[in-house]
Amino acid sequence: MVAKQIVFITGASSPMMKELISKIPKSKYKIWGLSRSFNHLDKSINWLHGDLLDSETYKEVALTADIIIHAAGITHTKKSDEYRQVNHRGTVSLIDVLEKRSKVYFILISSRTAGLDSGAYGESKLLAEQELRFHSDNWLILRPAEVFGGDKSEGIDRVIQSSSQGGLQLCPIGMNSLMYPIYVKDLSELMYEEIFVKKTRNEIITLSGNDGYSFVGLVRLIEKVTGRKTLILPIPRVVLKIFAKMTSFIPWDIPGFVPDQVARLYCYKEQGNASKDLLTLEQYLKSQMA
Repeated sequence: MVAKQIVFITGASSPMMKELISKIPKSKYKIWGLSRSFNHLDKSINWLHGDLLDSETYKEVALTADIIIHAAGITHTKKSDEYRQVNHRGTVSLIDVLEKRSKVYFILISSRTAGLDSGAYGESKLLAEQELRFHSDNWLILRPAEVFGGDKSEGIDRVIQSSSQGGLQLCPIGMNSLMYPIYVKDLSELMYEEIFVKKTRNEIITLSGNDGYSFVGLVRLIEKVTGRKTLILPIPRVVLKIFAKMTSFIPWDIPGFVPDQVARLYCYKEQGNASKDLLTLEQYLKSQMA
């Protein structure tokens, strides 16, 4: 009997990773997930209660793993240092544990916004990528685009929730790159193919939808499908930059907004080339209205 390969996944409780985990055959792989909470966890896999920055909480499992899928990170905070501490230093902590096992297949779930011009979040993701490429001989970096159909409180799903009601909508204009939203189930399928079917090594791959949208175009699509009349108020880049600067100094949080989101919104982003038919955002919206 062939022994199961061990897969260790950080950030395993996220909607994106839950979808990926559902596709991994449990007959071939023994899966361990790292989480800081034991609430509502998938009972089909094994769980570790720990923190990415505390390697002692996962070291034993990580050292036995054949495949590491590193998806843990922080996406929204007013404190730039928190991005670097969790996204960059957390990745370093995991790499340090594996220093003597450089051949382990290490997949980093990064972001389409990874870069030096996309705020502290994008910078922290780029630094994490660089650490992996320097220390590993057997890596894969996946950069998802904007995801829909997962967390209703973030990103594209948040825009859908807001715009579906119609009325006044604030829309950033003048972005350097279009958004290419991808359905969470399609994203997990593409991830599964790259990791477990193709077993792609030493590449950086952007995973995005096929259709590009400006912010205004996205809201207009939602208006078209829902039939709710929307009044768009265009917000120029300079106005958002000033607002971001101002909010970075105030002591309280603005619900649904952190200052570095502006840099992320306006940075240049690569478009991925999808290899299959994907659920379009319009199809998804229509299914939600049915």
